[in-house]
Amino acid sequence: MSTVVVASGSGGVAVRTLRALGDDGTGEEVTKITSRNQVRVCTYFFKGNLVCLRRYMDENNWIEEKDNLPGRCVFIWFGNHVNQYANAASSARFGNHVNQYSKCGVIGENLYSRHQRSSRFDGMRFLAYKVPSQIHLERLRSLFPEAMPHHPKGWCLPTDAESFAAVLKRGAKLPPNERPTYIVKPSETAQGSGIFLVQHPDQLPTGFLESTIYKRAYVVQEYVANAMLLDGFKFDLRMYVLVLSVDPLRVYLAREGMARLCSEPYQLPEESNLKNVYQHMTNYSLNKKNANFVMA
Repeated sequence: MSTVVVASGSGGVAVRTLRALGDDGTGEEVTKITSRNQVRVCTYFFKGNLVCLRRYMDENNWIEEKDNLPGRCVFIWFGNHVNQYANAASSARFGNHVNQYSKCGVIGENLYSRHQRSSRFDGMRFLAYKVPSQIHLERLRSLFPEAMPHHPKGWCLPTDAESFAAVLKRGAKLPPNERPTYIVKPSETAQGSGIFLVQHPDQLPTGFLESTIYKRAYVVQEYVANAMLLDGFKFDLRMYVLVLSVDPLRVYLAREGMARLCSEPYQLPEESNLKNVYQHMTNYSLNKKNANFVMA
């Protein structure tokens, strides 16, 4: 009989025991869990939907820790990037432990045990937020241009405001049906909030390109007007991955994805329809407000 520890720490131990049934070494794997060694998951810092996580915990007889007691847990489930809950220098790493709790269960740069795991990687905000993501994608394009044919040209505002203003003014001199379209997105929002299309400087809010007025960061990208359509509707396709390790890279792709569709037939962008989010944006949070929206 052999025993393998699959999770350990102050939050408990899950023990898997392999019982040999024959001389050939075949056997049956049995997971032995008691109330004393159950795996604990701290969900105190997550304010979103926990249905999927709780279902998995129930199936595996894990315990949910809802109070601010991350030191007792093997897993700490964060609801956003780690730095949202502490100062900018903090991270979800184990180091020199300080024996007191902080708001996020992270002391300086430390978890409570080297065996603890969190649901977020350090620096995730540099990929999740649009401006840092755009900067990194442009760097990648400069290094490997052949690997980025799908990524539209973009500008980060207010840093690139002067450059984008010049491009927008050039396009405005063209006939209306030949003007390029640009999509403007706030860096730190979700669900389509604050996004709009523009073809002419006059369509921008007053002072938008003046950094002294607009403190918010934005990404502007060339809008792909010749969009791929599904039965005449614009759509997007989402694929979900689980990243277990960055170095070495270990990524698992989910078997199922999700498609989101606009709720009105697509038309090429022009001044008369730039504000019609039901044609141009696939966000569920926007399209569900349309009377034509049909729940799949």
